[in-house]
Amino acid sequence: KIASLAGRTLGIFLSTIMNALSRSFGEEVWEVAKKAMYEVGRQRAATMVRIMKIDDLKDARCLGRIMDLEDSNSGIKGEWIETGKKRAVKREYECPLALPCQENPKICSVLLEALEQGTFDAMGVKLKGPTVLTKIMPAGNPYCQVTLELED
Repeated sequence: KIASLAGRTLGIFLSTIMNALSRSFGEEVWEVAKKAMYEVGRQRAATMVRIMKIDDLKDARCLGRIMDLEDSNSGIKGEWIETGKKRAVKREYECPLALPCQENPKICSVLLEALEQGTFDAMGVKLKGPTVLTKIMPAGNPYCQVTLELED
């Protein structure tokens, strides 16, 4: 319950701040925030690797431990539907950020995506495709989907 409340509060916070900034200063605030979130991802990468005991950067499911930590810290509930070495897919059915971010799904599709990209880039992980968050509930999908597909 506490993690869920924290996740919901984070969603409300990000949505309120970003909506106010974009109304006042235009869409360019999203690019500035995206760069900042990417840098946060880069800065946290080494700690995430150590805490989650990620010892195989060529195993998608091992890398998925990052998502598991984030989900447990935010009150997100889901399941891994694919757990291959080259491709792992997680569906998240309950997300406390989903409702607060409905007004602006860019919180997930731009900011949280940049956070993940920064993390994986700092780790030297090469993923296929431009996104990790391939579906998001705030955009009307029935679940969020994380797809970690490693390049050959």
